[in-house]
Amino acid sequence: MHNRSNQFRFSAGIRWATLLVAAMSVTGCEHAEEIDLLKQGEALCLDQQWEEAQAVLKKHLLIYPDDAGAHYYLGRCNVYGALFWPEVARGEYETALQLFLANGKENPIERFNAKYFEMICHLHSAEVLVKLVYSLNGSGVQVSNLRGMIDKIESSIEEARKVIPDHPDVQTYDGILKELEAALVHEANGIRTR
Repeated sequence: MHNRSNQFRFSAGIRWATLLVAAMSVTGCEHAEEIDLLKQGEALCLDQQWEEAQAVLKKHLLIYPDDAGAHYYLGRCNVYGALFWPEVARGEYETALQLFLANGKENPIERFNAKYFEMICHLHSAEVLVKLVYSLNGSGVQVSNLRGMIDKIESSIEEARKVIPDHPDVQTYDGILKELEAALVHEANGIRTR
């Protein structure tokens, strides 16, 4: 009888261990799948498969709504996808930046360093407005009405410059801003440049 009691305890112990291992492996698989969603979304963005990336990133954000990296990539999707959603894109970049700062400037994207992430969020926010201004230029919108957007572009570039002053991307955006301002001056004078 003593043998049978030990056998029962051993058998029950094995069942509990099996259940515990099964539960841990399911939880581990779910976590790995969730991490893979961000990597998959990033890979799709890098391959410029914007609509597919957007779907994957939104799924990831349902699980991890505070993932600054996913918001950054979702911003990219809203700039380069089939439809240009400027306010949504800027909102995603601003959300990414706010989450980044709230998390103590912890780097959310492996292929970037933290300072670069902060800088590029500012520059890509400026990029959205540059694209919007060019799309509105010549569409009947008064050039004077675009001044507010130009000021926001300039402000975003200055914020990026505060993070990494001599970065070539900051200098590139300086050049883009100068070109944009020259195009608007020409437009105001009745000379179409683009």
